[in-house]
Amino acid sequence: MRVILFNPYYSFRGSTYVFHRASIPYNLLYIGNYLKQSKVSARIYELGIFNEKHNHKIKDGVRCGLSDEAILEILQRENPAIVGITTMYSIFHADVIELTSLIHKFNPLIRVVVGGNHASCFPERLLEEGVDQVVVGEGEKAFLSICQGNTDRIVRLPMVEDLDELPIPKMNVDFFNQYANVHNPFIMGTKATGIITSRGCPSNCIYCTVNGVWKNTWRGNSPKRVVDEIEYNIKHYGIDEFHFLDDNVSVDKKRWEGILDEILRRGVRIKWATPMAYWTIDERILDKMKEAGCYRLSFGIESGDIETRKFIGKTFPLKRATEIIKYANKIGLWTITTNIIGFPYETDDQIQNTIDYAKDCGTDFACFFNLIPHASSRVYPYFIKEGLIKEKDDIMSIMNEGGCDTLFFDKCELKALQKQAYKDFIIHKVFYYLSHPWTITRKIKSWQDFKYLARIFRLGLSMVLRSLSAKVSPTSKDFIYGKRQYV
Repeated sequence: MRVILFNPYYSFRGSTYVFHRASIPYNLLYIGNYLKQSKVSARIYELGIFNEKHNHKIKDGVRCGLSDEAILEILQRENPAIVGITTMYSIFHADVIELTSLIHKFNPLIRVVVGGNHASCFPERLLEEGVDQVVVGEGEKAFLSICQGNTDRIVRLPMVEDLDELPIPKMNVDFFNQYANVHNPFIMGTKATGIITSRGCPSNCIYCTVNGVWKNTWRGNSPKRVVDEIEYNIKHYGIDEFHFLDDNVSVDKKRWEGILDEILRRGVRIKWATPMAYWTIDERILDKMKEAGCYRLSFGIESGDIETRKFIGKTFPLKRATEIIKYANKIGLWTITTNIIGFPYETDDQIQNTIDYAKDCGTDFACFFNLIPHASSRVYPYFIKEGLIKEKDDIMSIMNEGGCDTLFFDKCELKALQKQAYKDFIIHKVFYYLSHPWTITRKIKSWQDFKYLARIFRLGLSMVLRSLSAKVSPTSKDFIYGKRQYV
C-alpha cells in the first residue's frame, strides 16, 4: 500500500493577501515516522512554496503553493492508495476541499484522509464536502489504524500516553534545508528549527482552540528525550537555534527545570526562544534559562484590563507578569508580549488599558491581534448570544474578513484600533530607549548579541518610520467611541 502525506498550499481570495512561506510540517513528520516505526512506508510532500515569486494566480486570488499540474505529477508518480492531508487553519479550509476534489478526479479510488485542528473541530462538514475519512484528535494511532484497514469515517483513538514512545521526527537533510535555509532577521543563530516537547494545555482560555484537539489534557516528553532530540538536530542538520513550539512548555515545573539541567549537564551550546506562562516560573528559573541558552521570551498577556482578564480566563495577576518581564529584561533576555483586542463586551477604555499595560510593563515589543472567534472556542457562543454572529454564518467568511463585530465596535474599527495600538506602543518605546539606553546595552554580552541588536535596530527603525507616517483610520466610516475619535 502506497501512502503519501500532503502539507497543503495556502490560497488568499479577494483583496486579502499575505505571503505564507512553507514551514516544517511537524505533525506529518510525527505521523510519518510513527508509520515507519510500525512498518508502514509513507512519503511526505510539501505543496507550499518558499519564495513569493513562485506564487500561482488563481481565478479569485493567489495560491502560495504548487499548481494543480505539479500536484497531478506527484499523484501520477506515486499512485497512492491513501493520501493524508493536514488542515491546521480553518481560514484555508477551502484549499483542502479543492485538493481533495483534485485527488478524486485523478483517481476516485484514492482514500483522502484529513486531520489537524480544523478537522477535529468540523469532521462532519469535511465528510459532507467530499473527504473520505477524518481523524479527530491526535493523529499517530488513528492514521496507522486507517492504513491497517480501519474504514470508520470519523476516527478518534486514545492519545499516546507516553510521548517518549514516539520516534524523534526525522527527515531527509535536503528536505529539511529547504525550510531552514532562509535569512530570518529575528533569529540570533544561523540555522534555526522548532521543537515540540509537549502536547496540550490544561488552561481553558475563552479564545483558545487548542482544546479542540487535546481536550484540556497535557503530556510532556522527558528531559532526556527532549535533549536527545536537540542533539540529534544539531548533529544531523547543523542547527544552532531552537524555538519551542509547545502550547504550554512549563506546565510541569519539575520537568521544565529538568530540561534546563540536562542541557547544562551535557554542555549543549545553543540559542533558543520560547513562549512562556509567566505564572509557572520564577527568577531562579529565569537565571537558569539564560544560562542554558535562552535569549528571547514571549508572554501571553492577552489583556491589560482586569475585568476583561476575568472574562477570558486569565486569572493570574498582572503584577507578577510585570515582575517577571522586568527581571527577564534585567538579566539580558529579550521580551515580547501578545495581546488580543475585540472581545464581545470590551469597551474603548478596556482596550486602552491593554495598550497602556503593554507600554508600562517593560516588554521590548508588543503584538496586538484582533480576535477571530473560532467555532471551537468558548467565546464563540457569546457572539451568537449577542447576535454578532448568526449560526448560519460561515465561520470561514468571518476568518477571511479578519475579525468580527463586537457590541461596541465593528471589525473595521477594530482594525483601526489595532494599528493605533502598534503606533502608540512603538512611539512610546522609541522615547523610552532614548531616555534609558542602558536597558538595551545590558542585553549585549557577546559579538553575536551585538549583531542581533543591530539587525533588530534596523527593523525597529523602519517600523518607527512607517508608524510615524501611517494614517490610522477605519476603512468603513469615521467613528467616535468613548474618548477615541479617528478621522
